Amino acid sequence: MSIKHKIMDLIAKRDHSEKELRTKLRCLKDFQDNKKPRYSVEEIDQAVTWAKDNKWLKPSDQLSVTVARTLHNKSKGIRYINAYLKEKGLPPQVADEDQELDKAIKLLRRKILNKTWDSNLKLKLSRFLISRGFHADTVAKALKGVSSEKSSS
Repeated sequence: MSIKHKIMDLIAKRDHSEKELRTKLRCLKDFQDNKKPRYSVEEIDQAVTWAKDNKWLKPSDQLSVTVARTLHNKSKGIRYINAYLKEKGLPPQVADEDQELDKAIKLLRRKILNKTWDSNLKLKLSRFLISRGFHADTVAKALKGVSSEKSSS
């Protein structure tokens, strides 16, 4: 399979950033010799340039917005989203504090349901939100909002 066909095959499955595409092509090994790379660096450079010229690759800022929206829909925090984007070689997104707080509160409401509110639960929930990529101040605001809801009901 030629390198151009391989690029088309990869992009047909899902959008890739330039960095991600280069990494995948570099990792492919030759069919006869498993230690030898299938494509040279020059071939990869030419093929990626060809893909950009023929509009096979989305612009990085457009792809960044698309990926960020997908991760927002999965209730990931902005720290997680920006780390993921950086790993893929895409520009970071700016946090919308209201959206972040809403996502965190929705996650907390789903998590606590009928549990009693105590310091252990609060600590567990804060670790949960931080692991999802939320900033500490967003976690504190969300916990405060949900605890006030819990105490008023």
